[in-house]
Amino acid sequence: MPFANHNGLQLASGAEIFRFWSGGKTPKSADALVTHDDFLQLAHTALSNFFAAPIRCYLNGVLVVFPSAEHLFQALMAPDHVADFLVKGPIGELNEAAFAFVGVKAEERAKKVNVWSRTHAVGILAKMHIKRLKEQGKKRELSGEHCYRAVKLILHAKYRQNILESHALRTTRGKYLLEFAKGARREISKGREVLWGGLVEDGRVVGNNQMGALMMEVRDEIPEMRGEPLQFPHFEDLAFGTPPALVEM
Repeated sequence: MPFANHNGLQLASGAEIFRFWSGGKTPKSADALVTHDDFLQLAHTALSNFFAAPIRCYLNGVLVVFPSAEHLFQALMAPDHVADFLVKGPIGELNEAAFAFVGVKAEERAKKVNVWSRTHAVGILAKMHIKRLKEQGKKRELSGEHCYRAVKLILHAKYRQNILESHALRTTRGKYLLEFAKGARREISKGREVLWGGLVEDGRVVGNNQMGALMMEVRDEIPEMRGEPLQFPHFEDLAFGTPPALVEM
């Protein structure tokens, strides 16, 4: 199944739009999450693939942990460098050593740590690392169908394994989810496609908003987490295996 393309989609009159992104305000700590609005605030950042929500999966028969959905997704693109993306790997947490590993200049590292730590966006390290691996010819590409399948399974794993983030996602039910891309209009005016996110102007979506569309699919599919067994994907099956590629525990 291909990704949905919402570019140009006219939203229904009065549709409530919920924007999420990797930046923004620092969410409340877990012990301060009490009200519906608290979880909505968390959702603005927790729905991002960059958010520090660990995902466990099987790798060569061993249960391993990735620090974010972005880490697991990018590891699929560099199967010879999976160890780099694990929670105990060189980019497993937001610190100056991790930014040094992905090539950030010494004088810029402390600022990077401060900026991305505000929203627990550890996934930025995976994004930066895969860019370097691509420059070195060490990144593989997935077809649109395989990419869609992998991302959807990763999102299911994220929200089935992380209860607070799952609840944050469910608080957005009834709302149109948009991965906010501030520069969407500018990019499109230059003839570039905006795949993952977008904007809404005069009730119409600008940009494909693939992530928002997929997140709404997952939101409708995840259970209420009442006695639901944990499900761990097999890394080797995420992109190419036979569905559902999940193991119940």
